[in-house]
Amino acid sequence: TMSEAAVAGGDWRKSIAQSYRSGQVRSIAEELATFEPGASADSKKMLAMKFEDSIFKAASSMDDYRKIIDKKINKLKKHYAKKGGVDEENKDLIREKELLFQKAIRDEYGAKLMYIAKHADRAVQVTRMTSGEQKAKVLKDHCDSLKKRALQLGVQIDGEAPLPRLNHDMAFLTQLKASLDTIVDTVRSHVVKVEDANLFLEEQLDSADKKLLNSKNSNILRKALQDAADADNSTQQLTTDQMKLLTDLMNVPSPIPRRNQDADQVRAALSRIEKMRASTQAILTYCGLTAEEKTSFPGSLKKCSAILKENLLALGK
Repeated sequence: TMSEAAVAGGDWRKSIAQSYRSGQVRSIAEELATFEPGASADSKKMLAMKFEDSIFKAASSMDDYRKIIDKKINKLKKHYAKKGGVDEENKDLIREKELLFQKAIRDEYGAKLMYIAKHADRAVQVTRMTSGEQKAKVLKDHCDSLKKRALQLGVQIDGEAPLPRLNHDMAFLTQLKASLDTIVDTVRSHVVKVEDANLFLEEQLDSADKKLLNSKNSNILRKALQDAADADNSTQQLTTDQMKLLTDLMNVPSPIPRRNQDADQVRAALSRIEKMRASTQAILTYCGLTAEEKTSFPGSLKKCSAILKENLLALGK
């Protein structure tokens, strides 16, 4: 059984950081809130904690833990969707559910849709110059379509007159959300890449970090790094102790040089170079950790990138 498998391979739980589990509880509570909007925040959190804990104890691995959570949440979604569409006969209650669902979609996608609408024109213009008319047209069509969907949801778009309040039924809203789930993040990524390269890099690093929490991905990358180190006779250590050491080194404050003191300038520059070296090694070390070990160093790729950027800019001044 699953519980017996978990006991046999129970060591995986010991390396999961509590902060990672807390994040899962928050996500579960947010999902539960869409099913029972009237429930209190405390009750939703308590239910989410029990939900997560039962899966954590039963799962046979970190991947199994994540898969079971997703599977059970999706099962609840189907249950509540069916209940809302079939069992509920009171029109006022049905309308209230529709309004709550519409608000949930607006809360999830409103900010992203506003960003796309705000920067769409420039993104299309740059795409036309760099990739040609056809790709620019495709991007424009997607942006225009998403702008219309935003207005249908009641999202305020600068320069656009709001649509009259529309009574969307659950079937329309479900279809709308499915469409947004499919395309919003892809279109926004194209727009962000043009408008804000730093934000684009941060989001790509966040995405990479999440993918590396998959045990299969981590194991493939870990083996590749170990093989490369062996081939080069490298002494690079892919351990949590090494990661902690490098994290401490890259967070050491750089000395502030006194004015007109060349020796101080040299010391400050060397300190920043050392921080950059530690950050670069930390990226490699982090990539070489197991998925479970990575949970003790959340957001490491983005943190290392920020330190590299900060110190490169400082050295260039």
